[in-house]
Amino acid sequence: MALLKRSGGNNQAMKKELALTLIPLVALLIGSSSGYVPRTCPPDNFDRVEISPEDTSRTSSFGFDLFKKIRDQVPGENLFFSSYSIWSALAIAYFGAEGRTLAQLQKVLRLKEKDKGYKTQRLLSAQLKKNVGIELDEVNRAYFADFLVLEKCFRSGDFYDIHQVDFSNPERLAKEINGFVNRTTRGFIPELVKPNDLQGSRYFLANAIYFKGSWQKPFPEHNTYLRKFFCSPGVACRKVQTMQNDDLFNYGNDTHLGAEVLELPYLNSSISMLLFLPWEGAVTVDDVVDRLDLAALGGTLKGLEKQRILVYLPKFKMEQTLGHELGKALVDLGITDLLSVNSNLSAFTKSVKLKVDTIIHKAVVEVTERGTQAAAATGFTDRNLPPVFACNRPFIFMIVDKTLGLTLFSGIYRTPPV
Repeated sequence: MALLKRSGGNNQAMKKELALTLIPLVALLIGSSSGYVPRTCPPDNFDRVEISPEDTSRTSSFGFDLFKKIRDQVPGENLFFSSYSIWSALAIAYFGAEGRTLAQLQKVLRLKEKDKGYKTQRLLSAQLKKNVGIELDEVNRAYFADFLVLEKCFRSGDFYDIHQVDFSNPERLAKEINGFVNRTTRGFIPELVKPNDLQGSRYFLANAIYFKGSWQKPFPEHNTYLRKFFCSPGVACRKVQTMQNDDLFNYGNDTHLGAEVLELPYLNSSISMLLFLPWEGAVTVDDVVDRLDLAALGGTLKGLEKQRILVYLPKFKMEQTLGHELGKALVDLGITDLLSVNSNLSAFTKSVKLKVDTIIHKAVVEVTERGTQAAAATGFTDRNLPPVFACNRPFIFMIVDKTLGLTLFSGIYRTPPV
């Protein structure tokens, strides 16, 4: 704890400042004494919290903003990620955050308070699973070192899937984390973390999600052929297996986005794949991404009309891993403290100071004639590693008697001897 120095002022003012500075420490030390009022856990107030469609739609606004920021980190490359998985993992961090870290997460995630945030996450997950025609599985899980003293909200077992485990064995812990991710994603993401990612860690926050949906109007397999794909106007860069379907689809030509828009609905669900095809030679995919937001999406959906369309769509599988790119994107959105030494996750535990310095996001999507499978997993952790002293360059070595102050041998190691 640092005390601010002031140039001047009387002793009484300095005593008052010191007293105010020490108040949080006193409250922390006395814990559950009469001077400490514990925060209400979200499940305690769950039934009394009202959630509006506006509350749930805010997660989409986060997704559009994140789309732009991550795109900026991987310019000119293919991109696939799950903004929902990232939002869900960040929401776990949000419930463990306090102070400025809490304020930043609240603003970026479009949440108003912890009770509403918790219910929003629960309702979003439940609403998605109501789509009977699709298969959707989602798990939010938090691992904490067994030596941490967790706050009340995270000890009850009612608030998320909490596990207190031995973090001193990163190989075993990585196997456990990867096991639950692999099961949840139906084998699409068999490995989210490596043991080295958990070296020195004291917690791991994770979300894993799996989606499988069949097209309402499948693409006939006999219509799939190798066709040219044009990486730039008029320039065919390669041939790809391309599916074809001739049927009635919701279609529109959106002047705001500068793109043709097609909806491919999944069977017996409210979920669809939307395809945005920029006007050739006039608008780029980056232009369309820049113009996309929640309002633009609403206007686009209203403008779609059912008509007969001949659709050509590449059959593809795409895999993406994001680490530092995601971290930079989140910082650009305004989540700066969580990813720095200023991180405040004291609502999880006050026994140690937790931070986030490792972010992992993996996503996989496969689009075929029958439908789509997609999976994603997101993890946040810290690595409380000791300083590294790697003698992987020339160094000096000496053998000394410390009591006598006598050097017995000295040397310089410049290169490995033969």
